[in-house]
Amino acid sequence: MAERIQIKKEKDKTIVTIFPLYDKQKSNLMTVWMVLWLACGAVVLYELFANHSREEKLVLAVYMVFWTYFAYRIARMLRWRKSGREVITFHQDKVLIGKFVGERGLETSYAAKDIQEVKAPEVNKVSFAAVFNHSYWMEGSEALIFTCGKTKVAAGLQLSEAEQKKLFREFTRLLSQARQ
Repeated sequence: MAERIQIKKEKDKTIVTIFPLYDKQKSNLMTVWMVLWLACGAVVLYELFANHSREEKLVLAVYMVFWTYFAYRIARMLRWRKSGREVITFHQDKVLIGKFVGERGLETSYAAKDIQEVKAPEVNKVSFAAVFNHSYWMEGSEALIFTCGKTKVAAGLQLSEAEQKKLFREFTRLLSQARQ
């Protein structure tokens, strides 16, 4: 398995890139699920315009709302697993954190001097929420949390314990350098 956390030092900045967990077999299963989900939606959409009572059409319309939500979620997750990445850039006295899929994404800038309470969240590993957040079809829980003013910021989706420690160690080291 390739290294999921990559650190690249450039002349005036350091870039930490975190790649999502990718398993080809699980992604193929998610793709099959998506194709079957689309086929199911096509059948229900066809039936929505057939000769049915108003109540039946209402049930089909409500079903299509939920169907659309889950179709969006699985498509989004497939794209994230295939071409997503989190980028943390330490540039002079600021920290930029962004989440990208392909070439699209947004970065938010934070002043290094304003970042406080850098910590790894404590999670009960056997709780339902922890197991659910670490399942392959979810983006997952974050491995690093800090506050900047009144804003809580999180990064490092679905990292293993070793990766979480590496991210925490590098983040705190680079943050102390950016504050100087």
